[in-house]
Amino acid sequence: MSKLKPLYPHEFLSWMAVPGYQGIYILGSFARHVTIYSQQMRAFNLIDALCKTGQLRPKTKVAVVGGGVAGLTAAAAAAVRDARVTVIESDKDFFPIQRNAGNRYLHPHIYDWPLFEAETGRANTADFPFLGWEADDADKVFRKLKESWDNLLKDYPRLTKPKTVMEANVTGLHRDAHWIVETDAPYEKNPGEVKTVEAEIVILAVGFGRELGRADVMRYWEQAPFDAVPETTLLWLVSGYGDGGLTDLMRLCIDGFRHDEFVKKHEADPTLATKLRNLLTANERENVRSVFDDLLGELGEESLIGPDQLRMKTK
Repeated sequence: MSKLKPLYPHEFLSWMAVPGYQGIYILGSFARHVTIYSQQMRAFNLIDALCKTGQLRPKTKVAVVGGGVAGLTAAAAAAVRDARVTVIESDKDFFPIQRNAGNRYLHPHIYDWPLFEAETGRANTADFPFLGWEADDADKVFRKLKESWDNLLKDYPRLTKPKTVMEANVTGLHRDAHWIVETDAPYEKNPGEVKTVEAEIVILAVGFGRELGRADVMRYWEQAPFDAVPETTLLWLVSGYGDGGLTDLMRLCIDGFRHDEFVKKHEADPTLATKLRNLLTANERENVRSVFDDLLGELGEESLIGPDQLRMKTK
């Protein structure tokens, strides 16, 4: 298996820079590998690259648009580097999408198996210097992240506390001596007045788009009553076939499914791990489905999932 080529700081920044707008960066919105852990890692790497290229120095003014996990991680990392940070969030609190996610299980390294065997031997921990967390249900993970953000000043007493502009949408962006970010945050004395944030660096951590807000569509981060699903009365459509979509498919099909327990059960089988790695590193032009079917036929379905665990038919 070939190793990933490391990127120099200026190369890393080129992946996130907005062409023609010096000092503005988009954090993760066009990335293919999307997990909580990978978003945090990108945020740390972005701030580190900005420091190493001399763009972020002590007292540099940084505006972070978005109070999700990527935005707050970038804001915390910049503040610890002695930057003057302002976070702009459209909701009344941070993590507006995930904070009520309930029992969706999150694990920092689970999706890297079996490509990176070393990850399976690590603790179930996102081992960051701050805003770290352990594998757990989503509501507990995001509660821990919020506590870590609130305690940042206690852990770094010399840090200049980041400013926050809540319940505010960005309405404009223009260049003066520095970037001027305009928002619709109301002042108590002058409702409707535009509040501006001056910044030398602007980080757009606006996520990957909002899901449909319809009563008949269940969003990814909503409480999903999979474990109380009647076996014959409902038809379910899973939209998307990435890590999250496949996990939900297995949750629907396998009674009491937990992907960490599933991996723990099978990771000790070196034959299976090798075959899965070969499948995942196969040439993209190969028919992955046929390779997987051959693997399943060789190993047998019952070696992966017992028949008593399945609870409904799929199409």
